[in-house]
Amino acid sequence: MPRSAPCTASTAPEQLAADFRDAMRRVASSVTLITTRDAQGAPHGMAASAVIPVSMDPPSILVAVNRNSGLHPTLSAEGRFCVNL
Repeated sequence: MPRSAPCTASTAPEQLAADFRDAMRRVASSVTLITTRDAQGAPHGMAASAVIPVSMDPPSILVAVNRNSGLHPTLSAEGRFCVNL
């Protein structure tokens, strides 16, 4: 894939946006599965690409779940989940 010219102060916003999109497509990212079970035992889950380590002591991570996601109601009701790395 050909590389574009370096960005400068005079680079057009459209070109800068295109270069940024191109660069972000090359960033390696893992996908983490967040799973839980509802009160009847049925499994629920979602894929999360933004899981952030917060602390080593105690071991803590941050997972952001949108309130509009299908997992949110079950996750809120059950209060327990599993992070599958």
